[in-house]
Amino acid sequence: MRVGNVKMHETQENIDLTAAQWVARVINDDLSEEDHAELNVWLDQDPTHQQAFAEANNALAIMDAAVL
Repeated sequence: MRVGNVKMHETQENIDLTAAQWVARVINDDLSEEDHAELNVWLDQDPTHQQAFAEANNALAIMDAAVL
């Protein structure tokens, strides 16, 4: 998160929650073109965002596999 030119500290918990929300929206095909652009900006902001998104996506895939 940025306020002006100052990056605010994000907790890992907040990053993980945001990643999970993005994954849920992607899976539910609930993204407009603008949303896709916003997701890409968020992912490009910090490598920890990319890692959290990948982990949330993997966790969902594991849960889906366990249900089947």
